[in-house]
Amino acid sequence: MPSLCIENLEKSLYDPYTLRFSNAWATQTPITVNASFISPQAISDSTPTAQAEQAILPSGQFIKFPREAAHSKLPARLRNLPVLHGTFNHELFDLNPNLPAYVGFGQSGTIDTNILTFRLQRGPNMLYWLANPADPCVWEALDLWAAAGALVLMAEFSNGETLLLSRSFELAPRTQALKSDVSRASTMTPRFREAAFDIIGTGNIRHMATTDIPAYPTLNHVQGCMVATPFTPRGPAADIRGTWDPARFLIAEGSPPVFMSSVE
Repeated sequence: MPSLCIENLEKSLYDPYTLRFSNAWATQTPITVNASFISPQAISDSTPTAQAEQAILPSGQFIKFPREAAHSKLPARLRNLPVLHGTFNHELFDLNPNLPAYVGFGQSGTIDTNILTFRLQRGPNMLYWLANPADPCVWEALDLWAAAGALVLMAEFSNGETLLLSRSFELAPRTQALKSDVSRASTMTPRFREAAFDIIGTGNIRHMATTDIPAYPTLNHVQGCMVATPFTPRGPAADIRGTWDPARFLIAEGSPPVFMSSVE
């Protein structure tokens, strides 16, 4: 994968850097958001609306398999794959390894844009990565995952602890069809960034996520990040000015809002 699309994660960025890896693949076997975890820029207006508009969305990125994960029990063949990394608030996620976990992926969208989604649920808490299907870096990573038959997620928390998990992966035809968005990136990428702000930056992700684990039908906390690359800049969000409108999201008539329109 070209260095333009994949980052080196420097250990020095995180102190302490305590890694907690899964002992097995995550296989198939909800809602409060702490807005303070969205990193603010210099904010002169203390109103929630002004703070949201000046916020920088939590970011995800594709990184190389971390050297610190050498003792991980993930199969060796996965260690050349890009890892989808995200940073999250540890206070809103229970790291208890005895809780059931689920890793999923799919796609969602609005009236005028598409969104690729990746998610990790442990117990009653969920993490989301939102990726831009108009971004060629995203497709380079997904094509490598599809060729290997597996994806790799890495969730890093504000207390320095980290989860590294994987599951089987394939590109369904309806997902593969979204690659056509790359040819319309100049239009679709701004729309994606606006949708990500609508979902994450306003905290409305809590209205949309649903559980993957029947034993936990109600989610306590849901966090999300936007996957940033050189083709999909992270922010600030002040130039996006997204406005939350539930009617923009594609949901089944008569059904409550569901974040995942396609669940694997």
